Amino acid sequence: TEVTLQRNRQGHYIAGGAINGSEVTFMLDTGATQVALSMTTARALGLVLGEAIRLRTANGEATGYRTRLTRVRLGPIEIGDVAAVATEGMDADVVLLGMSFLKRVEFAQRGDQLTLRAIQP
Repeated sequence: TEVTLQRNRQGHYIAGGAINGSEVTFMLDTGATQVALSMTTARALGLVLGEAIRLRTANGEATGYRTRLTRVRLGPIEIGDVAAVATEGMDADVVLLGMSFLKRVEFAQRGDQLTLRAIQP
C-alpha cells in the first residue's frame, strides 16, 4: 500500500486525508515530532485533550495539549493510535503530519515526488 505526492511550488507536500474519519488537509513535516493540529480542528474532531505541554515551533514557544488520534489516513495508508498535539495559533486549514505518523511508514523522495509506503507488521 503506497501513495505518491507531488511537491508544490512552495516546496511542500500537501495531501488530503482523514483523522478519525473526518477529512483534513495534511502538510508533511518531518521536523514535527507529532501530528500537530489547531485547537479549532481538535474541537471540530471532538478530540479529548490531555496534559498541557510547552512546544518549540518555527514561530517560537507555544502551549499545546497532548491527544491521541484513533485513525489517521493518507491515501490508502491508514494507521491507528497516533500521538498528536493541539495548539492555538496554528492555521486551522492544515494539519502537520509529523513523525508520530511518518515513523510508521517508509518514505523516499525522488525529484519532486515523495512516495510513502505502509510498513508490513
